[in-house]
Amino acid sequence: MKKRYNLNLFFIITLVSVIVPVFSIKAQLNQNVFVQILLENDKNKPWENLYFGIAPDATDGMDSVYNEYEIPDIPLPAGIFYAVMLTYSPTENKDIWSYRSIVGPSKDKDSVKFMREFRFKVFYGNGTYVRMSWQKLPKYLDSAIISDPYGAWFKVNMADKDSATNSEILVDQFNIYAYYNLDPNSVQVVQEKNSIIYPNPAKDFLVINSDDDIKSIEICNILDFKLLLRINYDNSPINISNLENGTYFLKLINSKGKISVKKLVILR
Repeated sequence: MKKRYNLNLFFIITLVSVIVPVFSIKAQLNQNVFVQILLENDKNKPWENLYFGIAPDATDGMDSVYNEYEIPDIPLPAGIFYAVMLTYSPTENKDIWSYRSIVGPSKDKDSVKFMREFRFKVFYGNGTYVRMSWQKLPKYLDSAIISDPYGAWFKVNMADKDSATNSEILVDQFNIYAYYNLDPNSVQVVQEKNSIIYPNPAKDFLVINSDDDIKSIEICNILDFKLLLRINYDNSPINISNLENGTYFLKLINSKGKISVKKLVILR
């Protein structure tokens, strides 16, 4: 582990399992299996951008195919409530901060049962208590254990309980041990429609060409604050001249409410 932090703060976690389709087949897994972690406290807006999961052709580093975006290495405001995955990059030989951690199914390509470890770091903002709750785990997970790095202060199996409370105020980093049991015949392969954003990096205008039926578009900063909203998108250029240079999230929402997140860089 390359980085460690301690903050005297608390949090609530609600875990919502989601299945995200992709056109890919490999080993015993033919579709991405993602789990979303929703973090809340009593003072700040909930944080909804944390994911962990597996994908047939995922890597251990940043991968734009799965919207696995690294947080820029810049000072962030104190008191902001957010969270990141700590993903080890073999090519960079260090931990990198991403909003989601996506790894491959197993080193043993014939295995259906396997375990994957994920780590996430919480910045608690101004919260004053800790509580966790989650929905029933998807059938692809036998169990998922969240614990502090040493298992000394906080440890709970999400398959056995639907909520937990953490009273150790110094714990701000957690490990997830997810035990998968995938039935290769139970997952349907679905082709994900393609979207092209150009130019990227962009200057004053942005054009989106998508096979999907895009109904609205949002542009958010790295803390997920909405800066621009376009409803009833008609394929016309989007004026972004009022946005400063930097890295943003571009959210494409189709007619069925599905959200696809892309990385957008503005550079003038």
